[in-house]
Amino acid sequence: MNMKSTARPTAVLLMSFTLLAMASFPVFAQETMLGVHGGNQQSGTPGAVSIVNQSNANTTLIANPSPGVGLTGVATNSTGRIFASTGWNHGNPATGPRLLEINPATGAVMNDVGRLRTAAGDSCYVGDLSFQPGSNVLFGVLADQADEDCTWQGSTETGGVLVTINTSNAMVTMIGRDPSLGNSNGGLAFHPDGTLYFTPCWDDSGLLITLNPASAAITASRNLSQDTCYMGLAARPSDGKLFASYNWETNIDPFVLVTLDPGNGSATPVGHTYSAGIIHDLTFTNAIEVEFQINAGMNDAWYEPATAGQGVLVSVFEDSGILFIAWFTFDTVRPPGNAVANLGEPGHRWVTAQGPFNGDTAVLTAYLSQGGVFDSPNPPVSPAVPIGTITIVWHDCGHATLTYDFDPPNVSGSIEIQRVVGDNAKYCEAYQP
Repeated sequence: MNMKSTARPTAVLLMSFTLLAMASFPVFAQETMLGVHGGNQQSGTPGAVSIVNQSNANTTLIANPSPGVGLTGVATNSTGRIFASTGWNHGNPATGPRLLEINPATGAVMNDVGRLRTAAGDSCYVGDLSFQPGSNVLFGVLADQADEDCTWQGSTETGGVLVTINTSNAMVTMIGRDPSLGNSNGGLAFHPDGTLYFTPCWDDSGLLITLNPASAAITASRNLSQDTCYMGLAARPSDGKLFASYNWETNIDPFVLVTLDPGNGSATPVGHTYSAGIIHDLTFTNAIEVEFQINAGMNDAWYEPATAGQGVLVSVFEDSGILFIAWFTFDTVRPPGNAVANLGEPGHRWVTAQGPFNGDTAVLTAYLSQGGVFDSPNPPVSPAVPIGTITIVWHDCGHATLTYDFDPPNVSGSIEIQRVVGDNAKYCEAYQP
């Protein structure tokens, strides 16, 4: 019976190694979604840029290129250049809305291109931006604002007017507005196949519209599953999935991030951006190296295949910022052949460790517990004694390097650990930035 209970963990670990060899764990530095914060109080940090998790809407603020002045639109062209539009600087209204080039790697301002204006010099408030695939022309949709200078057909009601913007000088050229559209703000996004989507707000809420980029004429219209609208809109380049943010209708949560289905108009919630505030617009970039983040998805059994039969249990306490492990292993040398134990075997050892984590790394203090007896309060276990350090660096959701330094018994080294089975990896993946 003892032989069976001793052999079973090894068999499980060896089997899991075969399973893990077939598993794959994604890298998170590709196709990152960025969100920009508008200028109202609910935007959290007006003028900031955040990474937005595409699985749950968790946000990570990376820069504030326009402090105090909200960013209304953002877009990335095929070469990776990112441009953003600002709202009115009410502290200095003479400056007007502006076009900024954003550093793709840091989110900081690379270049203040200039004031968004027509050839006549009128300042234009742009509500959303999107680059046309192939041509790399920057399109925008004007927002209706009380202090708008732009005019369209003799009226300052410019909401919903489709424009192009020169990324060299911020000059705005008006294309038009479909006669059936009212004075609407809204989200604008090119699909990778060239389809131009628009989600009008105010006068024409509850629609997902496709526009002719050359004339601004409506070519198709689909009712959304809710009578609502979105100020931010972006299509993921790899598959064209539409993401939308900043619901303008007062009866719907403005913090919700959704995906939209152009086929049936359904809006599927991804999550909420409560911690960051309202995200006014969205774009995608491959340029930002997103640091891997330890999260509760690491809670699992881990082991090194070369030493199957030993292993580490990991527990992450996210709110406390603490990671705890229990390492079940053996002594550094085998006990004498005549050594005996009533339960287990004389060479069994375990080490516990805990400490803070940040990004992909946990730095832990290792402890040794001693003095107790199985399932008995007496004698009491002595206070845990620090014996060294353990550092774990995760490479992805399935692999990490564990480095140890124990004194006593003056041993150090490192092992490559992986999950016993990959079932919990999906939780780690879902909560990456």
